[in-house]
Amino acid sequence: MNGTLLLFVFLPIFAGLFVYLLKPAQNKGIAVLIQLTLVGLSAVWCSRDLSQAILVPLLQIPLPYGMALRIDRLGAFMMLISNLLFFLMVVFSFYKEYMTPLFLAIFLSLQGFINGVFLSVDIFNIYILVEVSTISVSILIMFKKDSQSMYDGMFYLMTNLVGMAFFLLGLGYLYKLFGVLDFVHLSKALPLLADKKALAIPFSLIFTGISLKSALLPLFSWLPKAHGTASAPSIVSAILSGVYVKTGVFLLLRVHEVFGAVIPLQELISVFGFATAIGGFVLAIAQSDIKLILAYHTVSQVGLILIGLGGGHPLNPVGGVYHILAHALFKGLLFLLAGVLIEIYGTRKISEMRGLWQRSKFLSATMIVAILSITGAPFFSGGFSKYFIAYGH
Repeated sequence: MNGTLLLFVFLPIFAGLFVYLLKPAQNKGIAVLIQLTLVGLSAVWCSRDLSQAILVPLLQIPLPYGMALRIDRLGAFMMLISNLLFFLMVVFSFYKEYMTPLFLAIFLSLQGFINGVFLSVDIFNIYILVEVSTISVSILIMFKKDSQSMYDGMFYLMTNLVGMAFFLLGLGYLYKLFGVLDFVHLSKALPLLADKKALAIPFSLIFTGISLKSALLPLFSWLPKAHGTASAPSIVSAILSGVYVKTGVFLLLRVHEVFGAVIPLQELISVFGFATAIGGFVLAIAQSDIKLILAYHTVSQVGLILIGLGGGHPLNPVGGVYHILAHALFKGLLFLLAGVLIEIYGTRKISEMRGLWQRSKFLSATMIVAILSITGAPFFSGGFSKYFIAYGH
């Protein structure tokens, strides 16, 4: 069973290459079959006892000099969210014109890279996978090749490359101090460091890179341009908001595992979360473009997740992690609905979208469910997660 971890990374990448190079007649059917396989494997891993992380060596050389994959409850949960959302996006776009072999190849490769981030035990490997993912996302944003999408894609690429440059500098400083970059040995080595102040610089650099990747206040200006771009297909916006921005939150949790025993992070996470939640909400209600409203709302929801993760009650982090799933589902649905509404009404201004109930009862009912979830109404996904986040406050 441990050998299946490699499938999460290489199966979608090789499937994408196969579809692009050979262009089989049933390329979309192959993509759906791959997604079903990955969702099934993710569900199996989530059902296993992962109270202790499982290491799967990839070389005969042991850590910290060898290579390995690492899966725990958080990694399995994040992969289930990612693969489930990718599956839903492929099904939604099955008959779309933009679902060409090239688009499908890049889209599936992005899935493999993101899965690799969730499975990596080495921070430098995570850096490489995030950088490759950033390039893939930029290409997907610029896929239609018009001037606006090219601008948004290049802005996204350059901003994230700068952010990850800070991350890389922090890794270099850590390597200079300890000579290792895997989570296992770093977690053991940091508490033994005599001068804890030496960790201030690498932590600040790494946290800056992660803050930009997570779109925390004030480093979130890239997100609305990327998620709300007019030219990118709706499934790209859905994946960016539903999954990809959560890789930054995932990295923050991994960094907390490493630095948490030395640097108190709970209050820092809570403060950034609160500021991001308020700032994203204020900017969201100031927009008239439906995609920009959803994009700024993603910023706010990332802040809400951090408020849960930084909470003092044991149920608060549970709510924060669960809200990652809830937000992925309802925000992915809302971005797909936004794309459909833009096609129906021929505009992105939400004030000009009227009479949906007369046009389509199904779309209206789906929109109501998504809105109730996003507002945290009782008995909907967002309501449960927000209840746990607020518990004890």
